[in-house]
Amino acid sequence: MGAASGTQTLLRPVGGSLGVAVLGSVCTGRLTATVTDRLGADGARLSGGELSPELPEPVRHAVRTGVVEGLHGVALGTAALCAVAFALSWLVREVPLRGR
Repeated sequence: MGAASGTQTLLRPVGGSLGVAVLGSVCTGRLTATVTDRLGADGARLSGGELSPELPEPVRHAVRTGVVEGLHGVALGTAALCAVAFALSWLVREVPLRGR
């Protein structure tokens, strides 16, 4: 029992960190792709900075659209991952603990 709970305690934050890193890279990749598609090659420079009010409206709209597209990709990826995890959970064999 102790080894299993220790392993769970170790792997839970590792999985959370890995998940945040992967989904963050998906969001950033989609943001950069959307802004580059809308503004050309110079648009990739805007995806890492602050959205300044001095930017022209088409540029601000492109960045906002990129953020929405990035979050949309993260939401779809998370939903697909949850569906796969749910389906795989039905394959786990139940092993009762020993009686008293």
